[in-house]
Amino acid sequence: MEMVLSRRHVGVQTAVPSREYIGPQARASQAPEFFKQGWLHRPKTVATLCTSLALIFIAAQFVTSGSEAGNLRYRIASGIIAAVSMFLVFATLQLPDGLLVRPSPIFWRFVKGCSVLYLVLLVFLLFQDLDDVRRGLHYIDPALGKPLPEKSYAQNCHSFSTLADSMDVFVLAHFFGWMVKALIIRDARLLWILSLLFEWMEISLRHILPNFWECWWDHLILDVFGCNLLGLYLGLRLCRWLQMKEYVWDSSEEQGDASALPSPSAPSSPRIAPTEPSAALLPRGARGGLDQPSAAHAEAPEARQKKEVKTMRRKTCDAVPGSLRELAPYEWTGYRWPQLFSSASTFVSLLLFCVAVTMLDLNVFFLKAELWMQPAHWLILLRITLWTFMAAAGTREYYEFITDVNCKRMGVQCWIDLAVVSTEALLSIKWFHGLEPHDPCPQWIIWAWIALACALGTVIVWLLLCRPRRPCLKKLSSVSLSYERLPGTSAENEAQTSSVPDAKEE
Repeated sequence: MEMVLSRRHVGVQTAVPSREYIGPQARASQAPEFFKQGWLHRPKTVATLCTSLALIFIAAQFVTSGSEAGNLRYRIASGIIAAVSMFLVFATLQLPDGLLVRPSPIFWRFVKGCSVLYLVLLVFLLFQDLDDVRRGLHYIDPALGKPLPEKSYAQNCHSFSTLADSMDVFVLAHFFGWMVKALIIRDARLLWILSLLFEWMEISLRHILPNFWECWWDHLILDVFGCNLLGLYLGLRLCRWLQMKEYVWDSSEEQGDASALPSPSAPSSPRIAPTEPSAALLPRGARGGLDQPSAAHAEAPEARQKKEVKTMRRKTCDAVPGSLRELAPYEWTGYRWPQLFSSASTFVSLLLFCVAVTMLDLNVFFLKAELWMQPAHWLILLRITLWTFMAAAGTREYYEFITDVNCKRMGVQCWIDLAVVSTEALLSIKWFHGLEPHDPCPQWIIWAWIALACALGTVIVWLLLCRPRRPCLKKLSSVSLSYERLPGTSAENEAQTSSVPDAKEE
């Protein structure tokens, strides 16, 4: 034993976590594609690069030698499209993976690349004048760039015709929007706070945006206790159903052995595979909320293979090909957000999350009013679609950031989401003169905001003074995790990786 220890390599004893840190309890439950081998799961970066350059060169030849070769605008537009496409190819291949891996890590890297492009576009628009942006939108779509009448929902509130007129397609959009929010946030307390907060923002800002004027029954019956409540209930029920549903992903016996081998994209060491850490070492808010390792990763390869063969005989699994089952979620994480008043830092973190989500909802109303865009325009729908996937990945990373004491750095997608929603808000403020003239803010709303700010400040001070801070938990990186020996590793390599010392934090 002493001879083996003396031959250890010094390099394996200083494991430094990457900048895009993901906790071991989350990585231990990654989907099997992180541990598969084969042509489909191997990176093909050079082949993709060559193919992309060839296609771009062929397209450039057609543009410069075709019938539109003398059209400068056409060449500029084609060059911009090609540049954007090349950046998306780079983002899809080279950007870091996040916590979400289904339907494919490639898809979420593509979303990350699109969000970076959207952020760059917003920063570019910050340096443009509102009239120039309106003319540019008119060039893209001739239907844009014209003033639009604002629809008010607060006229004749005692008439049944007003209620019938309010039941339009946006009621269904409201319902499905809150259902998607429930699937993303997965917590009834935060969802109710967001629902009430947005209604309060509508009341506070209706002197600026006329379409925020609504009847009392519209605020309470159609919104809070109507579309919001029904959407939240069905979304949370769907979350609960997905948590209880069992999934079997491997469609052949050979994949049981392949799933035990790490792929080059796996963030863990190529020679060791971490098993589940002790639940006593996890933060109080994260014990039930983070991705827990599935049984397929905690068992030995032989036992895992036998279990997969047994479950493979189910008729429900035999009817669906394995490649299609991999498009569904590997496992559904039920978020266990910390208690709102557990500590001052938790209270501020959840408060900032609610503010960011509310800003995300308000930005679309201000920007479409300032840019004279119809609510159902395809640009608005494109923004909503992109934000749906951005919010899903960003919320997952923010949840990891505030519940895992080992996570010292905000995730990449979460950082981009924060930058995008802030830049959208800055654009709304910069172009605010496009909404003038408008009525002055009522005095009672100003006093209500002052009272709300004082109440929030009092709560923060009370939490700082009266609520004891949680004891500093031992970091998981400094705990000797148990590892299973992988096929193909020698006894010498196993002896070198038998103990992992404290990892350095950046």
